[in-house]
Formats: sequence, structure tokens, C-alpha cells
Amino acid sequence: MNLEKHTKTVNLLCPTCGSSTFDYDESNENGPVTCDNCKRKFTREELMQENGALIEENIDEVKEEALAEIKNNLEKQLKMH
Repeated sequence: MNLEKHTKTVNLLCPTCGSSTFDYDESNENGPVTCDNCKRKFTREELMQENGALIEENIDEVKEEALAEIKNNLEKQLKMH
């Protein structure tokens, strides 16, 4: 099974204005994240927490896709024998 095709990018959203564009220092993983639209500042952890439901929804979608592929592969293998 090719796990790479089950990789998904989740665009995090600002809980204040809904924008998905942020300014941050790529060299500082713990640095602040600022919404480009409304200028609200977050820690990365806060932004992840604020988008928890969106992240979980995407995880569930990936799980469903992977399980469907596993099921199809097993069914094909069982038919071959």
C-alpha cells in the first residue's frame, strides 16, 4: 500500500476572520504566528488547538480512505487464492 497518497495538507484557519494565510518565522518553530488579514497573534499550539475540529475531520477522511484501500487490497488478494 502506498501511504504517500494518503498524505493530506490541512489549511489552518484564523478563528477570528477565517483567513488561511499567516506570517511566521520558519526558522523559529516556537515563534508567533500572525494572521495576515486581521493581525491576530497565536502560538503555533494555540492555532492548532483552534483548528482541532478541522484537523480531526481531515484525519478521519484519511483513515477512511486508507481503510477502504486496505479492504480492497485484501479482497483482491483473497480472490486470487
